[in-house]
Amino acid sequence: MFPVYEIVGLLFCIIMSSYFSGTETAITALSHMKISILKENHPFISPVLLKWEENPGIILSILLIGNNIVNIFGTLLAGRIAFIVFSDFSRGMVDLIAGITMTFFVLIFGEVTPKTFAKINPEKWIIPALFFFRLIDWIIMPFAIVLSKMAQFFVKIMGGNNKPSEITQSEIEYIIEKSSTDGVFDQDDQGELLSSVIEFKYTIVREIMTPRTDTKFLSSNTTLQDALDHVQEWGHSRVPVFKDNLDNIVGILYVKDLINFIIFEKHDLNEKVLSVARKIILYVPETQKINQTLKKFQQTRNHLAIVVDEFGGTSGIITLEDIIEEIVGDIQDETDQNYADLFVRIDENTVIADAHISIDELETYLKITLPESSDYSSLGGFIINEIGIVPPVGYFLLHNGFSYIISESNEKQISKVQIKFPAVHKSEDECDQ
Repeated sequence: MFPVYEIVGLLFCIIMSSYFSGTETAITALSHMKISILKENHPFISPVLLKWEENPGIILSILLIGNNIVNIFGTLLAGRIAFIVFSDFSRGMVDLIAGITMTFFVLIFGEVTPKTFAKINPEKWIIPALFFFRLIDWIIMPFAIVLSKMAQFFVKIMGGNNKPSEITQSEIEYIIEKSSTDGVFDQDDQGELLSSVIEFKYTIVREIMTPRTDTKFLSSNTTLQDALDHVQEWGHSRVPVFKDNLDNIVGILYVKDLINFIIFEKHDLNEKVLSVARKIILYVPETQKINQTLKKFQQTRNHLAIVVDEFGGTSGIITLEDIIEEIVGDIQDETDQNYADLFVRIDENTVIADAHISIDELETYLKITLPESSDYSSLGGFIINEIGIVPPVGYFLLHNGFSYIISESNEKQISKVQIKFPAVHKSEDECDQ
């Protein structure tokens, strides 16, 4: 009797071995950028890629378990086929024939060929592969979780660490030095960039966020026409939408969504903006480290998060651009201010400063040093922290020889501050002359 079913089963096992081997190679060959693009363009496989970023051990365990299962069954079927076809041979010879044949087919068609193709063309392989993966992972997942936990246990008792090793300062210095040598950036920027990278992991959201008072919001009752007028005036690509009060954020309006709804879907301009706003909102606490926030942005594919205080109230917003600027410096766009906007020189010893300027920018421009505190991050915050109130126009504060006179303010915040410094002191502009 010819072993038809056994041969079909063996072919299936070899095909599945090829699938598991190729998928393992393809997914490990994908860069973070390619994974992000695939998640954006192929929502169905996005959960698998997200799981891969969060816990690659689970995905690898599923692939390895699946590969071993089909290889074991394939070996059994190969032995059965050899026993039927070579029934006149001794048992030892039959086992030898089955072993050699199975090894050849697994190596060529189950390992070398699929892995070579997947390594060269990871995206072509991974898209259809992960479609199928989503259909089978729930079967193997329980075994993979147990295997992953056991592996972590044995790694731990052998003195290993399950957490990936962090990049060291010497490695960072080498990367920056190499990039400078290759002309990626000027050598003059090396020190500043190195300092930014090292301090990055210690910076918290509150230090770089846009505070609530400086954030533009839209009410949920705003019409599409009014929303369009506002975003054209503000120049922002994303705007939080609130209902009743600013502590109740109910959506994020993406300007591209607004334009698409108005132009292509012909929505009534009197319709409320909440119908267009996206309801999935990312919240982060003020005290979260920005490297953790960056990871959240990557995992959720958001570019804006609502910052909340310890009581759940809205403190402000933080964007992906804010975080990137902490490393590479300002990313200038149509809404950004420069020093010319933040300072107006009155005479050689006097400037008018925007009270929202950060302490770092103020110290850089005026070559002064102000006390550091987690209670404030701007010039206005420093003054309020010093005197304990929001001062009226004309209020005078003397600190380390510098005079701070309130030029513009209201009951909620300081807007402009006149700064007088000693005649011997020079700002950045004067030092450059």
